[in-house]
This record gives sequence, structure tokens and C-alpha cells, in this order.
Amino acid sequence: MARVAITEAAQRLGVSVDAIRRRIRKGDLLANRDNRGQWWLDLADDAALGPVQPSMQDRLASLRLAPAQAPMLAPAQPPDTALADALRAQVADLVERLDRAEHRLADAEADQRTERATWQAERDRLLALVESLAAPRLGLLDWLADAVRRGRGRR
Repeated sequence: MARVAITEAAQRLGVSVDAIRRRIRKGDLLANRDNRGQWWLDLADDAALGPVQPSMQDRLASLRLAPAQAPMLAPAQPPDTALADALRAQVADLVERLDRAEHRLADAEADQRTERATWQAERDRLLALVESLAAPRLGLLDWLADAVRRGRGRR
């Protein structure tokens, strides 16, 4: 008996890795998992090495037609031109959208500057009012005495 990983078991049995996993889940094949989570199968040494399953890339490559096998189609417009036109239209649309966004941003910034100036003027007015209210007030007698002093200086 040989202890092999799932990929090697798939190669030996001539099936896909997914088929091996399905058979393990169904209980058709016995397998053990090690500490690292890798599956190991015990296969008989005489288990036939079946045909190797082609990889997905190999299968996709075989589906592609070689240029000589491709049907000769005459498109109404060369694909390069059609693609370029579509990309130009998309770029023009994106440029237009960007311009509109930049104009909206400029308008919003102008509104913000105007509003900031208004609020700064209001702040300055309120600070001046607070300073005038916080300044010591002359009483009536002090005011009269000050007025009399000023009056004497005029004579």
C-alpha cells in the first residue's frame, strides 16, 4: 500500500481531484487527514496509473480555435475601430461628468467662503459687544464729575 495525496491519487486513478474528494465524502474511498489538514489515501501499489486529467488551462486552450481554424468573418466595422469608438465615448462621458463635479465643487467652495466671511463679521461684532459690556461703567456721579472737569477746562 502506498500513502498518497489527493492529487497523486487522482492521477493514478485517472479522475479529477474533485472526484476523489466526492468519493471521500461519500465514503467510497478511505482517507485520513494529518495535523496540517492535508488528506492522505492508502492506495494499492498495483493501482493503475490512469490517464492524466488535463488541467483546466489545457482544457480551455484546446477549446480555442487556432487562427487557421477560425471562421473567416467580415465584420461591418473592424473590431479595433469599434472598441476605440466605444472607449472614446466613455472617456468623453467621464470628462463631462468630471467637469460638472468640478463646477459643483467650485460653487460649493464659493458659498463656503461667503458664509465664512459672514460668520467672521458676526463674530467680530459680538466680540466688540462683549468687550464694551465688560468695560467698567462710570457711575452717574463719576460722569458728572468728569463732565465738570471737562467744563472747567473750557473756560
